[in-house]
Amino acid sequence: MLLLHLLLGCSAPGSAPGAAPPPLPPDLSQPVTVLDAAAGVCVSVQLDRWDADHRAAMVSALQSMGVREVRHDLVWSYVEPSQGAFDWATEDAWVDAVEAAGFEVIAMTGYGNAWASSEPAADAYYPPDDPADFANFAGLAAARYGDRIGRYEIWNEPNAGYRFWKVGDPPAISGDPEGYADLFVPASAAIHAAAPGAAVEVGGTFFLPTGIVGGAEFVADAASWNPDFLSSADAVAYHPYTTYPPRVGPEEGEGDEEPIDAMQADMRAASGGLLPLSITEAGWPSWGTVDEAMQGALLLRGFALAQADGVRDYCAYTLEDFGDPGNPEGDFGLYRSGAVERKPAADAWASIAANIDGMDCYGRAESALDLPAGVYAVRWASADAAATLIWTTSGEQVVTLPGSAGLCGAGSVTASEVPTWATEVACSGAGGS
Repeated sequence: MLLLHLLLGCSAPGSAPGAAPPPLPPDLSQPVTVLDAAAGVCVSVQLDRWDADHRAAMVSALQSMGVREVRHDLVWSYVEPSQGAFDWATEDAWVDAVEAAGFEVIAMTGYGNAWASSEPAADAYYPPDDPADFANFAGLAAARYGDRIGRYEIWNEPNAGYRFWKVGDPPAISGDPEGYADLFVPASAAIHAAAPGAAVEVGGTFFLPTGIVGGAEFVADAASWNPDFLSSADAVAYHPYTTYPPRVGPEEGEGDEEPIDAMQADMRAASGGLLPLSITEAGWPSWGTVDEAMQGALLLRGFALAQADGVRDYCAYTLEDFGDPGNPEGDFGLYRSGAVERKPAADAWASIAANIDGMDCYGRAESALDLPAGVYAVRWASADAAATLIWTTSGEQVVTLPGSAGLCGAGSVTASEVPTWATEVACSGAGGS
C-alpha cells in the first residue's frame, strides 16, 4: 500500500513572478525536539555475511531508501579468533562498503570469544573472564578505524542472557548487569583513548521483561553496581520491542504492552536523565496479524513517536528477510531475501527521508493542528516547508488541517492506521488562497 502525500500550497494572486516566499513559521508555537531529523533514519544490517555482489545490492537498497546511518556488528571473534592473532579482513570489508556509500556508522561492538572464557561450553556469546581482553579489542578497533566510525555500541541485548550474554551451563535466562557494567567501563575508556571523538553507547537492551530482566531495570542495576558505568557512556541504546513477536502498535499501553513514550521515560529515569537515548533496533515482522502494509505503517509510527519525544536515531530491524517458514524472526526485513524486491515497509521507510530531509522535528502536533481525539500527528519543518505524519490506531477519520500564517489554505486528510504524509509549503506571496 502506497502512502499518500498531500501538498498544501498555492501562489498568491498578483504576486510577483519569482518573488521570494515569506518565511514559514513551521513550529506552530512548538519547540524543536530533534535537529536534522533525517539523520536518524537508520537500518540495523549485516553486510559481512555475504559476498561482494550481495553486499553491493544491500548497499544500493539502503541508499534507495535515503538511509543516513547503519548499525552494524563489529565482531571480536572474527577479529581475534585466537588470543593475540588478528584478522581484520571481514570487518574492513563492511567498513569500506559503508564508508564508500557515505553512511554514518553505529558499530555494535561485541560479542565474547570462546578462548577468553573458562566456561566449558563457551561460545562467542559468553563474555570474557577478564574484561581487559575485550577492552583491548575495542581499543584496537577504535584506533584502526579512527573517524570512519563515530559511534560504538557495546554489546547487543546484554539483558538476554540465554542468547547474547551467556553465563553458566546451561546459561541463565537473564544477563548479568554487574558483569556487563564491569566490561563496559574499560571498553569505553579504551575506545575514548584511541578515538577521542567517538561516542560510546550502552548496548541496546530488549526493553520489556519477558522472562528476562527488562531494559530499564538492567541499566539501573548496572549503574548501581558500578559508579563509573553511566559516566563512561555518551548515550544509552535500547530496543522498544513489544512482547515477542511484536504485533501491536507503538502507542499500545494495555496488558503487558507499554507505549514507546513510556518506555523512553523509563529508560531516561534508569540512566539518570542525563544521557541521550538511541533506538538501535526496532521493528515488526510481516507475520501473523501484521501484514506487509501494516509492518511499514507500524515502523513509521514508531519512528515518528520516538522523534517527537526527542530520540533521533531509530534503526529499523532489518534490511531483508531470511525466509524461515513458521519463524517470525525471518520476516522483519524491509526487503525480501536477496535485497532486490522491496516490501511495502521499504517504501514506508523511504518516505521518511523523502519528506523530512533538511527538517527538524517539532514533536506531537495534535493540539496545534486542532485534530480530533484518536488522531495522531507528528510534525517536522524547515524555514520554508513542513511535513506532518498523521494516523489513527484504528478505523478512518477525515480531518482538516487548518491554514496558518505563512501557509496557503487548508486541506483534508483521511487518517487511518497507515500513516499519511501532509506536506506544506510557503505561498509565493502574502495573502495566498
